[in-house]
Amino acid sequence: MNQKKQWSEGLIKLLFYSALIAVAGLAVFAALTFRLDSKAVVSQARPSFETGWYYLDGSGRKVEIRSFSKIEGNTEPSVIYNTLPEMDSDQVLCVDSHHQSLIVRVNDQVLFQQGINNQAAFGTYYGALWNIVTIPKEMSGQQISLEVGGPHAVSNSDHFSVLLGSGQDVLFYMGERYFGTFAFSFITFCIGMIILLVWLISLFRNIEINRRSFFYLGLFSVLASLWAFTDTRLAQLFTGNAAVPYLISFSSFMLMPIPFLLFLIEYYDEKQAMALRLIAIAFGALFFVNMGLYIFGAAELYQTIPLVHILLSGSLLLLLFFCFRERKFASGSKDIRDAFWGLVGLSAFSLFGIVRFYVWNHDDNSRYFRIGLLVFIVLLSISVCKKSIAVFKSKISAVAYKKLAYTDTMTGLRNRTAFDSDMDQMENNLGAFETIAILVFDLNNLKRTNDRHGHNAGDLLIRTSARCLESVFSYDGICYRIGGDEFVVILNNVDKFKIEEKLNQLNRVFDKENRRNSMKIDMAYGYDVKKAADIKKDGLYSLFNSADAFMYARKEKIKQMRRRENVTS
Repeated sequence: MNQKKQWSEGLIKLLFYSALIAVAGLAVFAALTFRLDSKAVVSQARPSFETGWYYLDGSGRKVEIRSFSKIEGNTEPSVIYNTLPEMDSDQVLCVDSHHQSLIVRVNDQVLFQQGINNQAAFGTYYGALWNIVTIPKEMSGQQISLEVGGPHAVSNSDHFSVLLGSGQDVLFYMGERYFGTFAFSFITFCIGMIILLVWLISLFRNIEINRRSFFYLGLFSVLASLWAFTDTRLAQLFTGNAAVPYLISFSSFMLMPIPFLLFLIEYYDEKQAMALRLIAIAFGALFFVNMGLYIFGAAELYQTIPLVHILLSGSLLLLLFFCFRERKFASGSKDIRDAFWGLVGLSAFSLFGIVRFYVWNHDDNSRYFRIGLLVFIVLLSISVCKKSIAVFKSKISAVAYKKLAYTDTMTGLRNRTAFDSDMDQMENNLGAFETIAILVFDLNNLKRTNDRHGHNAGDLLIRTSARCLESVFSYDGICYRIGGDEFVVILNNVDKFKIEEKLNQLNRVFDKENRRNSMKIDMAYGYDVKKAADIKKDGLYSLFNSADAFMYARKEKIKQMRRRENVTS
């Protein structure tokens, strides 16, 4: 099972990342080589210019068009006519086209054309465009004609509309009509980038969170925002080339389900997860099939969308079936319930949008996808963040407990447990050091201090001694309290001269402390230093034992000296 899991996930990643590279390559290729004979803007300026239009039937008779969605007569017009109104200033004509070519003429003078002389390696029509042309005021009252070509007829109000107004009207309506889409794109993009940033930080700083969930949810959010933005005409303002957002829009829509499915895998058992992996592979394969059909001229991208809709609908229904069959979302934890309701919201709005696309043919079916996506992303982002924060807090607590377990509570130095752990780590990594020195210290007068002044005074003496040791050695080594009155310092890459210099410094610190305190610090010490290569034979603890023996020898020597001084006196 693990081999199948690794194989399927490896294939998904190969397909998905290859698809992303292909999309980037196609977008760059289109931007550099496709030369489209149009400019597109986002607008639906008012007042509209949808009355007064007519076409000529087979006998040359004028047939008035009362509504583009209900054209009377038996002939489907390819050219429609009207008379321009009186204009006080130059006006902007906006013609909404969906996968259509367009020629705008005034008195047989061609003012604008789109999709006629495109110089592109592949593809003919490039999505939904607002075609804009400036109409000089001198053309007031003259005849205007629109010649429309392509797969969609004029007699469909959702695919064809004509507007006429000032440039200010165009810009104003641009912001008004697409504010919601832009807000959705901005919000989901920010959410996705924040999630990916958290994933990246956790990766480099080795923070234990559910990185897989963060990565796939962040990637899904970014792709969703990219699709929503390029699905509108806003992107055409920034690229100046309709082919680029057209390619990115269809590609991101086809690839978006892959990180979505990979994110949801952790909520299902292994058998169901394998089914989701196979569906993700199917989406990746479908992307390359659709792109192949498009590049080789077998089909336009919009003609392949039904295949994506079928696979997407089946995936959503299968996910919901798994949820209701297992019933674990009703009785599961809070994050599982959030995932369930997010999935229900996304499925409901997405399936409704797909049905509406084919039944009502509404102008903005992606609105329902966006609502479902926003519900899913917000709910799951909150859930993943809460879950990760809980994990992070538990890790912090574990680190705090570990630190507490390795810390001597009286002095703040590392304790015997930490000393043994560090010694083991160093012994396993001796090649990283040139020399290792171990210094052992022992308080000479702790018992006498406890007997004469009480244990509080003895504790104070221990803390003061620890502070002095740390002030001298903390920048060059690590200080430990390994017993009641015994301390150890480990120094790396030092020689005897450096050690003696540090010990002289320590004696000066002791003298300074003893001059201002009635309880005197009196420590015996011993040390040993060896090359790391020489330690391998007997082990690191042999160095500690040697230093400890030197300390006790010095301690005994001090006792004998003091006894002789007492006899003499």
